[in-house]
Amino acid sequence: MMRMIQCLFGRARPWCPVIAILLQSSSASTAAVSPLPLAEDWLPTNAIAYVTVPDFPAAQAGLRRSSVGRLWSDSSMAAFRAQATECILSDGLGPWQHLLSIDLSRWLRLLRGQLTVAWFPPEGSSTNLPGWGALIDASGQEDALGREIDGLRGRWTSAGYSVNTNGFSGIEFLTVRGWAREAAGSSNRPVDKSLSASSLWIGRRQNVLLIADAASAAASLAGRLSDVGTPVATKRPRFPTATAQALPGIFAWVDFVAVRPLLDQKFSMLFGLLASLGGQPAQVGSALGLDGLRQAAFSAVASEGGLRSRMFLDVPSARRTGIFQLLALEPREALPPPYIPADALRFQRGRVNGARMWKTLEESLNKVSPQMSGLLRLTLETAGQSVDEQFNVTHNVAEALGDDFITYELPVGTNALYGGRVTLIGSPRPAALLVGVRAMLALNMIQGGGDFSERMFLGQTLYRIAIPATDGEPARSLEMGTNGRYVIIADQPLVLEELLRRPDNPAIGLRSLPRVVEAARDAGGWERGLFTYEDVALAGAGPWEAIRTSGLESAPPALAHGLTLIVPNVAGCLDFSRLPPFAKIARYQGISVLTGGTDANGFRFEWLSQ
Repeated sequence: MMRMIQCLFGRARPWCPVIAILLQSSSASTAAVSPLPLAEDWLPTNAIAYVTVPDFPAAQAGLRRSSVGRLWSDSSMAAFRAQATECILSDGLGPWQHLLSIDLSRWLRLLRGQLTVAWFPPEGSSTNLPGWGALIDASGQEDALGREIDGLRGRWTSAGYSVNTNGFSGIEFLTVRGWAREAAGSSNRPVDKSLSASSLWIGRRQNVLLIADAASAAASLAGRLSDVGTPVATKRPRFPTATAQALPGIFAWVDFVAVRPLLDQKFSMLFGLLASLGGQPAQVGSALGLDGLRQAAFSAVASEGGLRSRMFLDVPSARRTGIFQLLALEPREALPPPYIPADALRFQRGRVNGARMWKTLEESLNKVSPQMSGLLRLTLETAGQSVDEQFNVTHNVAEALGDDFITYELPVGTNALYGGRVTLIGSPRPAALLVGVRAMLALNMIQGGGDFSERMFLGQTLYRIAIPATDGEPARSLEMGTNGRYVIIADQPLVLEELLRRPDNPAIGLRSLPRVVEAARDAGGWERGLFTYEDVALAGAGPWEAIRTSGLESAPPALAHGLTLIVPNVAGCLDFSRLPPFAKIARYQGISVLTGGTDANGFRFEWLSQ
């Protein structure tokens, strides 16, 4: 999957024009064609990952009808849309189109059915990245497909590239080598040495176009085509569990058993410093619980009703360790409690066994580095005893955590003391856990400063910690108390006081809004252990206006990082001032919900945006 990400996010790779199809609009006819078998029915058995769109024109039409598609096509977005498209093409795809003499719009018109990209085990050294191959259904465009390939042969030869022909399973492949090195150089980025041996293989049989970056990938795909160009079906035994509830738009699958060696290499590089601290970098993957992760699947579909996606992580209960044991969801109710107000911007509730979570965290840290695990516990004990001389990690944290974790965010209105984020941590002994929470915050104070203060309210002691400003973060404070079932942490004192005064406010709450109830039901219900909600129409206005008026530096870190990956020179390329005011596109914004649960086979999540 890393190579696909690198392509989409601006890294020069010889197979990027294939993925670029997903970034462009197509004028291809959506007339019905004879469908190819689904990817899971014909893919070679050595595929370690794949992404497939069974019916590309239909998926594209659904996206255009969705709120995202309508927003992108809105007349108020015209100025930004034109500039952003040019930015992406010039900064990402321009060098490849020029050096390969390919007009993507011409090739896009050939796409009439299935698009599948698959990854295969690395050739040669296990340190190499996986090879890839793509299948494109150009039903009804056989003659045009042949002309395009013949044209490439002539243009590549004239450009002086090393062009050859090779055959696999009776299919002739046109092969060009070394072009990606020049593409990377022309984009003014450091040239990856691996690109010197890069190649691109293009072949076809009837209406099926095959593209690959290596001989082995080309051979694997060619071997699956019949004499008439139809992939030969052969069910893989490990596909059905992941594909049973797949949505029809786009589907992605990863064999984590096969890619695990690649991940372990990355972990050894990223966590090499652990060795100097007595740790074992090679144990990071195992400590995270990757030994139990067999496969992952993701699917999504877009329609007028919104965007919907599903994810499945195949981690059988008997194999769960690390993060999968730590975050295993309890099959309990996760709907918003009655006191969550209807105007909440965001809400999250997860039913996780807190005692098991803490125990698993300590076991995982100990597996990687017993010294670091012991040091962390000692540091927390020391910080806790500065708050309460009787503090003990086991009593005040491990045994005091419950199975209910809630956060929600309120709008900041005319009263500056109302609004902000609220966190509730369920506990069988809230008073003991509050000491543990204060200990963790005291640890933060040791590192970054801050002051504790106390006040009385309704007969109990409330605690306040003032956190000084840091780079990019203004000064703020947290208010803490308990209500008999939860430890409550709030940004504003009035919010905490209201929860303590009326813990089950009977006023109309978030759980009573018909649109929230309906969306939760459509996304699988809130009885599986996880439910999240966001009012995008209200919560999105602030970030949108901040980016439009102040640029990328004012964007939330996750969004800024994501845009930088898509367009490396995003700050100097995208002109956010061309975005329209939020009020002009607010009608395309609604709500989004996420539900999730854990069963004997693994983790299942469903997301819905309306």
